[in-house]
Amino acid sequence: RTSRETFLDPDAAHQLIPCDVCHRCFARDRLETHMRVCENKRPQRKIFDMSQCRARGTDLEEFMKTNGRSKTPVRKNNWRQRHEAFIQTMRQGRGSVPPQSASNLNSEYVSCPHCGRRFAPGPAERHIPKCQNIRSRPPPPKQPHSSMFIESHNYVFSFKSLVKLFSHAKMMQGTQQAHDYCE
Repeated sequence: RTSRETFLDPDAAHQLIPCDVCHRCFARDRLETHMRVCENKRPQRKIFDMSQCRARGTDLEEFMKTNGRSKTPVRKNNWRQRHEAFIQTMRQGRGSVPPQSASNLNSEYVSCPHCGRRFAPGPAERHIPKCQNIRSRPPPPKQPHSSMFIESHNYVFSFKSLVKLFSHAKMMQGTQQAHDYCE
């Protein structure tokens, strides 16, 4: 007799058959469906490490146990500083606190000497060697100023002068003088 037949009770209304994988009992009509699912959920075998197998029984085994695989260094958790910087930024947006210099915010960032952009330490290591070889790059970004400038036809307009220009043109709407003035 097989293990399945021992669990069968011919007198019972519901005959339960055990699963070969997990040994739970199911009705005959549900067993096939369960076994398909159960085989997929079976725990996977551990990855075989040939280096440990070769080292077994030698002096190398002791060396491998003490010098396990090196893990990546744990990054310093500075969530409190980032949280304070976030709150400071929110207060600056509301206007209740004077603006703070950018040097205090994101102090862990590294500035690129070639383009002036700031990066986290890992991306900075990748960016800086590439950036120094780029010859046709645009100039580094200008520092933020109190007024915004727009360059047009070799003239530089501040934001305030543009507002005055367009408000004056709006007053003279429909006249030839306004059309000539804006061109």
